[in-house]
Amino acid sequence: MDDDVLQELWARASQGLALETLLFSLFSELQRSGVLDAAAFSRVFDQAEDTLTATALKLGKQAPPKYSTGALQIVEQIRTEFGLPKN
Repeated sequence: MDDDVLQELWARASQGLALETLLFSLFSELQRSGVLDAAAFSRVFDQAEDTLTATALKLGKQAPPKYSTGALQIVEQIRTEFGLPKN
C-alpha cells in the first residue's frame, strides 16, 4: 500500500477514535449528571439507528455492506454498555 494512502487511513482512524472517545465521554457524563432521563437518553440511540438505517438505504450498493451494518452494531454495543433497553 502506498505510504500516502496508509497515512491517510491512519489519520482517519485517529479521527474516528477521537470522536468515539469524545462521544462516549459525553454520554457518560450525561448519564451520570441526569441531564437526560433514561427515556430521552434511549431516544438518542433510537435516532442514531434510524439515521444509520436511512443512510444505508440511501447509499445502497455504493458503500461496502459492512459499512452501515458495522455502524449499527457499534451503536447497539454502546447502548448495551450504558444499560439502555432497545425501544
